[in-house]
Amino acid sequence: MVDHEDQDHGEQRGDTSWDYSSFSSNVSNHQQVCESRDPKGLYKKARAGLIKGFTGIDDVYEEPIDPEITLTTHDAFGQPMSPEHMATEILNYLQERGYLRPPLKITTTDEPQLEWYI
Repeated sequence: MVDHEDQDHGEQRGDTSWDYSSFSSNVSNHQQVCESRDPKGLYKKARAGLIKGFTGIDDVYEEPIDPEITLTTHDAFGQPMSPEHMATEILNYLQERGYLRPPLKITTTDEPQLEWYI
């Protein structure tokens, strides 16, 4: 839990340096994984020719040019990365660039918890 009374918000300091612009990201995943997670069966329909221009089937997939952050869904051994791990990567990226700041006080229970502020 965070002690909100001790927070020093930018607007209270007159700090207007926060820039809430967007950033480019890429989630790198194997096509086989995408197909296995396709609840609507779109890949199957595209392979059967029912959907034309489907990226990765009959249309070329083009990776983003120079994304600011790339998340991989599997490690070097092919093991899946947890959603928590990928979320932590994003939070760390945003904090390192000043989009987020960590809380000033953290109290923990059995498991450590972090809260982030924009």
